[in-house]
Amino acid sequence: MAYPDFKQPFLHHADASDATIMAVLGQVQEGTKHVIAYWSRKLREITPLPWGGQASRLEMAATRSILID
Repeated sequence: MAYPDFKQPFLHHADASDATIMAVLGQVQEGTKHVIAYWSRKLREITPLPWGGQASRLEMAATRSILID
């Protein structure tokens, strides 16, 4: 993990499954990718997601949460 450099752009990755959502905030510093923050949550109810279903909404929730929490 690294400290953020607010003069550089940030990278983010989000993923969702029927049981969890997660996001990683990162940054390239001196030519190397570094993690700035991790965020994940276990969902209360495990419900299979239909193809093309809510995964994108959950990934957006993860992205929002890593920036706000």
